[in-house]
Amino acid sequence: MSAFGRSWITGIVVSAIAVALTWIAPDFRLFQFATVASWAMAMLGLNLLTGFNGQISLGHGAFMGVGAYTVAISVREWALPYGLAMALAFVLCFVIGGIIGIPALRLPGTSLALITVALALAFPQVIKKFSSVTNGVGGISTPPDSQFRAPDWTGMSNDQFVYLVMAVISIAMFWVAWNLTRGRWGLAMMSVRDNPVAAASMGVNLPQTKVVTFAVSAGYAGMGGAMMSIITPFVGPDSFGIGQSIAVLTGIVIGGLGTIAGALIGGVFQVFMRTWALEISDAAPGVVYGVVIVLVMLLAPGGVLGLLRRGYERLLRRRRGRSSSGSGPGDVLPAELETVTDSVEPPIPTGPVT
Repeated sequence: MSAFGRSWITGIVVSAIAVALTWIAPDFRLFQFATVASWAMAMLGLNLLTGFNGQISLGHGAFMGVGAYTVAISVREWALPYGLAMALAFVLCFVIGGIIGIPALRLPGTSLALITVALALAFPQVIKKFSSVTNGVGGISTPPDSQFRAPDWTGMSNDQFVYLVMAVISIAMFWVAWNLTRGRWGLAMMSVRDNPVAAASMGVNLPQTKVVTFAVSAGYAGMGGAMMSIITPFVGPDSFGIGQSIAVLTGIVIGGLGTIAGALIGGVFQVFMRTWALEISDAAPGVVYGVVIVLVMLLAPGGVLGLLRRGYERLLRRRRGRSSSGSGPGDVLPAELETVTDSVEPPIPTGPVT
């Protein structure tokens, strides 16, 4: 079976399991899994930007905040339906990301990182400044009668319904990102990351690729923030500062840069590692959290998916050593693990990308 076929089967199986958990897991776990989905959405956006396109951002926590506040304000003040509010959050973050991406064209990696750090630091202060709209340091609470609730006809609890909606949205957004990275645009992003000069000589529009990728990445982060404002109907300015941005970046490094599934692994890490750190040490959970990150970086420098890739390669070598018939069709890495490489450059598009 081809790598493409295996990826489709894996995606269908994972999606089916995610949906089935609605009626299997207890409500508290469903709340945690929904939170994982919101983190994974933001991490997927950053992975498109950093892992696939090579641009570094430390400001995606601010985009998450924009998405969260957009939903909170539009639902509370304008009585918009949640679906329209989430679409508005994505579009607004997409536009802001595109505007920020334009000056980023002339900045190298470290300078762009500093610009986005400034964005992350400024966002809470801007929210506090315009208190007439954002309620300043008090944040915005969605009133009970406007919160995202399960319709009576579903027979579900609120946690079940919220999780199911978050799961369906995540499946759709991950599918879009998967197709994006495996198409012509994905090849353009990776060629810009690996060799911009060669990419430009082969017809890739560097400015357009960078700006659009930044915009899409910001849109995904905004969607993650919008999901958070639905899961927990309260948003505050200090929830989306520099710490949030660093947590998003940490998640994609832990999961695996340049991979789609790495965002999901990073989301699981952020939600459950914080809980486990509190259980291990109430006094210093941050120390436990930091030690675990250091250990993961030492043992799996390519992230969790990189570690799985190396383990799979060892397994294949053992199989080859035991068999005298040579390698067969099964001796091919899973499609998701094939993307975790440090030295192999992707093919560069042979025609212009516009």
